[in-house]
Amino acid sequence: MVHTHPLSSLACSATGSHLLTASERGTLLRVWDTSRGVLESELRRGVDRAEIWGVLFEDSIFPVDRRDGMRRKGGRVVGWSDKGTVHVWETTKPKQ
Repeated sequence: MVHTHPLSSLACSATGSHLLTASERGTLLRVWDTSRGVLESELRRGVDRAEIWGVLFEDSIFPVDRRDGMRRKGGRVVGWSDKGTVHVWETTKPKQ
């Protein structure tokens, strides 16, 4: 599902694998998988309107079974607004 209000913030993960969007309404942040073109998750900031001032991916590096032994993968998502709050969501966890 797309936002029903115009976008106010947009961020791209370091690998380009995901986009993060927030609309002018400011209640939801959406994480999009760019390779599949699908909505991966919705993150609720609140129920009242807020002006989202910014969003970003805090990318992390996790060990994986590959020759180089490392791969960048999304970690946490951060969003901040005119409400004076910063919201942080964990989006992925390393495979054990």
